[in-house]
This record gives sequence, structure tokens and C-alpha cells, in this order.
Amino acid sequence: MKYLALAWLLLPTAASAYPGTLSMERSVKLIWEVRRTSAEIPVEIESAGEWSHISTWLQLTGGMTMDEPGTDLGSQLGLEWSLKLGVTPNQAPNYRDLAPLAFDGSLAMALRTFSWRRPYYGALIVLAGGELGAGGGHWWSDSARMTFFGGARLVAQSIDGASNIELTYILAPFEFSGRPELVANSRRVEHRAGITFGRGLLGVGAWVYGVVQSVRLTGGESRISADGFGFGTTLELRFD
Repeated sequence: MKYLALAWLLLPTAASAYPGTLSMERSVKLIWEVRRTSAEIPVEIESAGEWSHISTWLQLTGGMTMDEPGTDLGSQLGLEWSLKLGVTPNQAPNYRDLAPLAFDGSLAMALRTFSWRRPYYGALIVLAGGELGAGGGHWWSDSARMTFFGGARLVAQSIDGASNIELTYILAPFEFSGRPELVANSRRVEHRAGITFGRGLLGVGAWVYGVVQSVRLTGGESRISADGFGFGTTLELRFD
């Protein structure tokens, strides 16, 4: 499953009257992403030994934090959610007939651990959550998939609130999923890193996806590499 970097919201919007605190408002984003992905595949599954395709994703994501004026930033918790639909070509059309559609949903806890107010508003946010997905044209999975993830995000916003930037890293260290007949076992770790720029209601971003995966085919003894790499560009419409 390819995940869009789902947890990347909670932008600082205004400083409070108390030193060391920062108010964070509720917000929602509509995100369109075009992603190119390629990965290795066992020749027993697809004779080409590699697959590559372009997928398109539409995502609705939002966040909410406690922003009491007297609450220290380091003790403020928030929640982030994400719903995503994608058009994803079949990774191995000669092996299985799969619908070219995907769904991902996630919920994460966000803890703001550090912040500053000059020369711009900023915060470091630690993320932890879970994600559930289905579809996606994956040759190594025949059921819904579930994973837990963790990561961090560095956010900054200009004093006038007109522009902002976010740097995000997410690690999904494992995945639970059913396997098709020829796949006995699969181990998968996914890294996601992104940078987004926003001004007003609009934003743009770039994301890199790295997958370290190995599979063992039914009846086989050794593991086979199925590592992958992806790059995506995003366009955002933000509703504060």
C-alpha cells in the first residue's frame, strides 16, 4: 500500500498572550496528488521483474488541537485524520485481475514538543497513529491492510500568517495483510518524506516514498527483494 503522507496539518496560526505558547486552529485540506511509483517484482509473478505506474490520489485531511491560552505548547495534544481515494493501476496484470482503485484512512495523535515565536512562528510536532487501506493494485496483498506509523513534522509560519512551510517524515515499520496464493510471507517498511509550501488558501508540495520489502513465495526457501521508490507532487486547497 502506498500511503500519502497523511499527517501534515496543524499549522501554527497565532501567538497567544503567554510566552512559550502558540494557538493552533482547526483546519481542513483538500489535496490532489500525482505519484509515480516503481518497484521490483519476482519474475515468478511478472516476467518483467519490475513494475512502474502513475497513480492519482484525492485526499481530505484535517486536524484539531487543544489551544487553551494558558496551556504550555509542550503539553498540547491534537488529533489528525485523513481519508484518501486513489486510481492505481494493477502492479501485475498478468498475475491477478484487480480493480484500479484504492482507499486509505488514518487517525494520528500529534504532540507539539517545542515551539518558537521569532523570527517566525514554528513548532516541532511528533506524530503516532494507525492507518487502514484497501485496494491499490498490490500483487502481494489480497485483503485490507493495516499499519501503525510514527514520525515528526517541522512547521513554520510567517508573522503575518500569510505563508507557511512544513517538513514531514513518517515511518511505517510493518504491515498486516492477507496474502494471495503464491505469496507465503511479506515484510514491508515504508519511509515517507515531504515538503510543502502554502500561501493563503493554496499550497504545493513534493513527497518521496521509499519501500524496503522482501517476500517469500509459496514453496520457496529464500526471500526475494521487492523494494520500491515513489515521487509525488501535490496541490492543496486549505479551508481554515
